[in-house]
Amino acid sequence: MVRAVACRLPCRLPRKIAWTGGPNGSERKRQPLILGWQALESVILPRFRKAGGYPFSRRGIETRNMTQVTTLEPALLALIHGKLRLFYELTDQATRAPKQVEFARQREQQYRQKLEATTQQLQSLRLKAKEKQTELGSREAQVKKMQVQQDGAANNREYSMLGDTIKANIAANEVLGVELFELLEQVDAEVQLEKQAADVLAKAVVETKVTAEQTADTITRLERELKVVEGELRDLFAKIPGDLQAELQRKRPALREKTVTPVDDGACSSCWQIITPQMKSALSLRQLFLCPGCGALLFMPPN
Repeated sequence: MVRAVACRLPCRLPRKIAWTGGPNGSERKRQPLILGWQALESVILPRFRKAGGYPFSRRGIETRNMTQVTTLEPALLALIHGKLRLFYELTDQATRAPKQVEFARQREQQYRQKLEATTQQLQSLRLKAKEKQTELGSREAQVKKMQVQQDGAANNREYSMLGDTIKANIAANEVLGVELFELLEQVDAEVQLEKQAADVLAKAVVETKVTAEQTADTITRLERELKVVEGELRDLFAKIPGDLQAELQRKRPALREKTVTPVDDGACSSCWQIITPQMKSALSLRQLFLCPGCGALLFMPPN
């Protein structure tokens, strides 16, 4: 049976006065009214004493699950704590495993985007180089045409003018040729970058495939181990009294491996609330206590 410890507080409320007397109002006497904690102390708590427990703490909060007359071996609770830690370690590993595949796929996508950008840059450079080559070829053809015209000039003035124009076009063609040469060098460099990006992408594709296969095997193994540990936890929790077991199962998603937690250096190792000497003494006697701070089931670590 679940019981709780209640703390009596002295009543510091003012004592109000009520007048009582006969039907005609004679022999009226002053009687103090019982209010607040006085009523709790004199009326309510005696009834619960008969029932075998105090269902209220000094703040009026129900604390029936704080202590229990049932005792359990600390070694059993330590085993439950260890199995809980193992269970949630495996759960976290199973949760992280798909993220590794997702990370590998994101990295592969980044390399693919980089390759696409390099290919587009290469295509752009090749297009510019082709335009430069076309322009250079057109200007060289124009120079040859002007040289033919110069040979057939009617007078010296026309010959001189055509010669100056030819010299200017030749100088412009030389500049254009230098620009074309630089573009071709950029094209060659971009071809190497594209090849490197393609190689990196090919490796990333292989790594993603291997990671996916390994992750699938890991998840299968973790699921198998989780089933075994969950079965062991089910058998261990069955040894805890029913009401307390239901309470711990309700808190387990939030507390995780700290649902059953040891006392460490005089404090709850889950929320680090200081344990009172009375609770330490009771825990030493293997009584069951829930931490008043986080609600975890406490136990003294076995020697």
